Amino acid sequence: MQSDKYRIYQHKFSPDGEWVTFEALHGNRSRLFVAALRGNGLPAPENEWIPVTVDEGWADKPRWSPDGNMIYFISNRDGFFCLWAQRVDKSKHPIGTPASVAHFHGSRVSVGNVGSGGVIKISIARDKIAINLGELTGNIWVTNFSH
Repeated sequence: MQSDKYRIYQHKFSPDGEWVTFEALHGNRSRLFVAALRGNGLPAPENEWIPVTVDEGWADKPRWSPDGNMIYFISNRDGFFCLWAQRVDKSKHPIGTPASVAHFHGSRVSVGNVGSGGVIKISIARDKIAINLGELTGNIWVTNFSH
């Protein structure tokens, strides 16, 4: 895939092999798209990409549901890196707005504690979602010194 406007990452093929979802990075923002795969196996050109998310911040790690009717992803659309899902129709256009799946608003356990780049992982199964979270803890020790 090529684009003059975006750097493209995180390609994932749909379960039926007819579509690809991906992250398009532009500056410090990213959004998700879906593109149909042509008979030659190449994705549709940029002017036919279907936006899954709006250009409002960061969206990353798009993953298809097993039936291909939902795209799960990480986004900071609410100010925190949380897990979201966007339902799509048969033509892979979004239906409604993304729904929150799991919020990670605390500072102790968060997607944001994992790090950036390829370290964050999401796996989707029929009845489970696996996502890695980072946990931060701290301790304060007090002692009495006697001289």
